[in-house]
Amino acid sequence: MEVLLGAAAGPLLRQGGHAKFDLRVVGPADAHWEVAFVGKNLTDKETLGVMMEMPGSPGTVSGFPERGRSLAVQVTFRN
Repeated sequence: MEVLLGAAAGPLLRQGGHAKFDLRVVGPADAHWEVAFVGKNLTDKETLGVMMEMPGSPGTVSGFPERGRSLAVQVTFRN
């Protein structure tokens, strides 16, 4: 599978198919608090969200990378 990243789907605007894996694990919780571990893009797959050919510069492509792996701890307190 290929992902086309532009309206004019030239060969420079193609990105191979991919999958990203996210995870959210919630620890012990009671009526007042909860702890969670959150991971996004756990395999740290490098992908581009947007790509475009530069007008007036044939063969030149500009792209914007998507966020890499991120890890967080989330603590929630309730009254």
